[in-house]
Amino acid sequence: AYRAAWKLRPGDAQDAYLVAWSLEDMKRWQEAFDGYNAALALDSAHAKSIRGKGVTLYHLKRYAEALQQLNEALRRMPDDSFVLLHRALVLEKLDRLDEAMADLYRVIRTKPDQASRAYFAMMGIFEWRKMSAETLAATQIFLRYEPGNQSVLRDLPRKERNAQVQAAQGRVPTHMPLPPGQVARAAAPPAVVPVVAAPAPSAAKVTAGDTLQQKQAACQRGDFAACVRTGNAYEDGAGVQANPAT
Repeated sequence: AYRAAWKLRPGDAQDAYLVAWSLEDMKRWQEAFDGYNAALALDSAHAKSIRGKGVTLYHLKRYAEALQQLNEALRRMPDDSFVLLHRALVLEKLDRLDEAMADLYRVIRTKPDQASRAYFAMMGIFEWRKMSAETLAATQIFLRYEPGNQSVLRDLPRKERNAQVQAAQGRVPTHMPLPPGQVARAAAPPAVVPVVAAPAPSAAKVTAGDTLQQKQAACQRGDFAACVRTGNAYEDGAGVQANPAT
């Protein structure tokens, strides 16, 4: 599929990258991996393709290779939050928990607007490791950022029970997450989310979110020409990174 879209601008590494990214959005990991390789065959220094290759290797459970690619991506894009979040997940899989936590704290320190994603990743890492007190603490901090997140709220009582059980069993927490105020230079989450009046409608104003939705819709229906076109517009206009939740 990526080759069909690649014909739009033969030999263009950015187009090949955008198609691979679209396949990644659809969780078609092997095809996305192949697409990133195609982009890198055209431009071996294409940093976002190196990053994407590392992400797809993580999802393909090739963790050592994923770490190599993400290290190289970070060398080219220092403090890229998407790289750091995924490298933390890879490091955890390689049983390097302290290094994984260091990456997540680095996101909180250098990219405060991405801190909620770092705490969400902590939740998943601690849950996977059955570290219930740490899971609960990370969840509580995350909810300071997203107090209306219903799926996390629904799961909160279970996490509280698990933490109580482990405490009764005498488990001592080893990696309690630091709140943002204790992470150097991190911005504390707002206590209350302000209610802002809706702006008056403007004529045909297109936001970055609109463009991303158009891109994702085009990819889902297999219209890779539109996928590449809107992907280029999204990156040019928004500079927003791919979604680390994938």
